[in-house]
Amino acid sequence: MRVGGSRADDVIGRDRPVSVVLGCDSFLALRNVRNADLGRRLAGERVIVWVDPHQVQGSSAAQPAAVELGCLEDFDARQEPELRESSNRAYLARKCYHDSASIWVDLRGSSYRRNRHNRIRRTASVGRAAATLARYWLAGRVGLARRWRQQFATALRAHPTTRAYRHRLREVDAGVVAGVFP
Repeated sequence: MRVGGSRADDVIGRDRPVSVVLGCDSFLALRNVRNADLGRRLAGERVIVWVDPHQVQGSSAAQPAAVELGCLEDFDARQEPELRESSNRAYLARKCYHDSASIWVDLRGSSYRRNRHNRIRRTASVGRAAATLARYWLAGRVGLARRWRQQFATALRAHPTTRAYRHRLREVDAGVVAGVFP
């Protein structure tokens, strides 16, 4: 970055601005970009924010100053047949092991929502949810969460959407890419 001849310029040896690309999948993430005042803080750099394609209209209304707005690819790994199982397995093992209380609330709540009127089915569903929690907690405990997440990342790298992002990032000459989460 160019703030008073930063060390990054000296190390990299660049004399032109870098493109900073931020992926924001929600209004909260875009709010964080706006509240951080990145357009001003990264003056002299090209700051590009790609937002959820379903939230472009609202995002353009809340667009931070000195920031270019674009769209993320319309992509959900859970909807891709070749990624769904890998994504779910990696997510559940990590979440059940590291945050079992909140995932239990989600699993149990899902059982209640789907079986409101049938007590026997609801009880069976809660039992299955408990078994799922225990199975994936154990998988996380023995280290499978990390391995499954790496397998998912490898599968994701080979996906056509990743190739599309590589192409888009080359087009904007991205020097820095960051994902912003709320």
